[in-house]
Amino acid sequence: MLTNWRNSHFLFSCIVLACALSVSWLIDQVLGSTIAVLLVLQLAVVVVALQCTSRFAYGFAVIEAMSFNFLFTTPRYSLQMFHAEDMINLVVFILVALTTSQLAEHYRRQQDELKKAKLRNSILLSVSHDLRTPLATIIGTLTTLNEYMPKLSESEKSELLNSATAESHRLHQYIENLLQATKLQH
Repeated sequence: MLTNWRNSHFLFSCIVLACALSVSWLIDQVLGSTIAVLLVLQLAVVVVALQCTSRFAYGFAVIEAMSFNFLFTTPRYSLQMFHAEDMINLVVFILVALTTSQLAEHYRRQQDELKKAKLRNSILLSVSHDLRTPLATIIGTLTTLNEYMPKLSESEKSELLNSATAESHRLHQYIENLLQATKLQH
């Protein structure tokens, strides 16, 4: 499973790289704008950093910086990074990857916490419903007994008491299950 996940991130990164380089080459040919090319390649780093892990993002940033240097800066088709501008571009690519991947990881953590909170709320709603049902039956039965005791036959009184007792046991079992689940969780 982990291998599939890594392969999908690698494939995604390769597709983004191919698209970014294609668009950059087209911009370079049509507009001749190195700044626009740089921005497209940095946007690709942002996209990969948002979708993949930080390691993929850092590696991708270095590949993009080298691609920019190799394909779009003079002298073309060489990996000469002797100028300060080339080094600054490399650092900017890495900073973009770092910042974006940190924000993406923070967002993912918040999403996970939100899902957990929603699950907890859903469980609490379900549990409260399961506890209220027998409790409502017990309250209704005992209220009926209290108000109509003189008018009820012995069999009706016995039936109402048996119903309240059965619901009490059901409520007790729910509470025991909750306590056991809580012990298992801790």
